[in-house]
Amino acid sequence: GAAQAAATDDSELFIIGGGQIYEIALPLADRLHVTRVHTEVDGDTSFPAIDWDQWELVSAERHGADEKNDYDFTFES
Repeated sequence: GAAQAAATDDSELFIIGGGQIYEIALPLADRLHVTRVHTEVDGDTSFPAIDWDQWELVSAERHGADEKNDYDFTFES
């Protein structure tokens, strides 16, 4: 689409949802930056099911809850 046409070979596009947008863009992705929030919530939108064995975890940075974040979370790429 338009985002792909605007991208250069060395540019990095970020897709920030919602659920249907993730489903469309995921087959085109060659890298993921994921924030895992360590809690359970009720909601009507979620990230698509992924076979995580098809991806290589390069880094993971865990953060605890603090004055700005109610829950522990991990940045993964």
